[in-house]
Amino acid sequence: MIVIANTLVPNGGTTFLIRMAKEYNHKNEKISVIILYDNYSKEHLDDLRKYADVFFIKEFSSGIFSFFSKSQIFPFIVNLKNYKLKRLLENENTIHVMGIFGFVLAKRLQKILPKVKITVGVYHQNEFMYQSVNCYFNRWVFKEIAKLNYNYFIFFNNGTRTTYSKYFNLKFNNSPILPIGISFKKSIAKVNDYTKGLIISVGNLAAFKSYNKHIINCLPAILKKNSQAKYHIYGIGEELDNLQYLVNNLNLNDSVVFKGLLDYNNFDEVVSKAHVFIGNGTAVLESANVGVPSITGIESCELPVSYGFVSDIEGFDYNEYIFNKKSYKFEWLLNNLFQGGDFERERMGALCKSGVKKFDISNTIKGFDEINAIENKVEVNLLTSFELVKLFLSFIFIGVVHVLKIDNRFKFRRNQG
Repeated sequence: MIVIANTLVPNGGTTFLIRMAKEYNHKNEKISVIILYDNYSKEHLDDLRKYADVFFIKEFSSGIFSFFSKSQIFPFIVNLKNYKLKRLLENENTIHVMGIFGFVLAKRLQKILPKVKITVGVYHQNEFMYQSVNCYFNRWVFKEIAKLNYNYFIFFNNGTRTTYSKYFNLKFNNSPILPIGISFKKSIAKVNDYTKGLIISVGNLAAFKSYNKHIINCLPAILKKNSQAKYHIYGIGEELDNLQYLVNNLNLNDSVVFKGLLDYNNFDEVVSKAHVFIGNGTAVLESANVGVPSITGIESCELPVSYGFVSDIEGFDYNEYIFNKKSYKFEWLLNNLFQGGDFERERMGALCKSGVKKFDISNTIKGFDEINAIENKVEVNLLTSFELVKLFLSFIFIGVVHVLKIDNRFKFRRNQG
């Protein structure tokens, strides 16, 4: 299997990719990873190279095009050295993509070896389903997604699969659901070895991660009952200034600390000191895995609510907002946990650690293997050079309307509710 990843920057997709490569390595198998853009953290690149064969697409192009290797136009314009790519592809039967631009590149690679099938993972609900300016690029994305073989469209929870089925193609109701898995650890956070009242979140500071602002907003009320409460936020992103402004307005500079990026290798050590963790994606699963009480955050949710602790997760749904799904106010969850002291932290930590077991990455890998083993009998519609030119020009149009502040919805599609 070849995986196309946009970047290797610190985020949940990158750490999942490393865990997936490591799990395959344990099975004495090696996946290949193609990095689309020249944008990575050395730490993550070094980790991934321990377990996978890693390539940058610029390695398969002439030097002049490398100048654009950090630009989103790169997959449209890069000239591909077909003979080098054919050697990489000829022993593979699956290209797995993690985003829109990886999908464009995969369609180009399919021209080199049409027998290779493309599987698509929905790593964020709005990556392929979003509102934007009406243009050829967006219409092409929606059309190609709608006609994708349902066996090759991979969802990570039932809620997203149901939404995509209604939006694109009802056949997706039969698409596979694979949890974004984590690797399990035997250790558990010691009950007394933590900072009382410490709330920790880890993740990119994006607007769709609305739980950050909700915790800040409810902190004054929490401090009235738990004066030692503090909120440590690890991560960087475009929402940092807005969150800092909110902290200043609420006079919470002594209680909220922006800690910057967290080295992924230090995640367990840092998070295990928390009284409670709040987050989404794989971060909240990994915190539960070390025995810390872990509360789920709902993406793009304007209400200060959660689906509860990891131990409360039904199925694999916990990231996205689902109408009428039972929820709890952050303030209520935190006050109850703090008031319960050591006993309640130990109890909830153990429940969360037990509740996260269904997200075992070995189950995820087993699911990928079953999909990869499917023989591709579907006639492939190859991307023509004329279509590629139209996609490029249309994407330039998206960039122009963004710069002119006419329509910026594509760039911020993940912030859409």
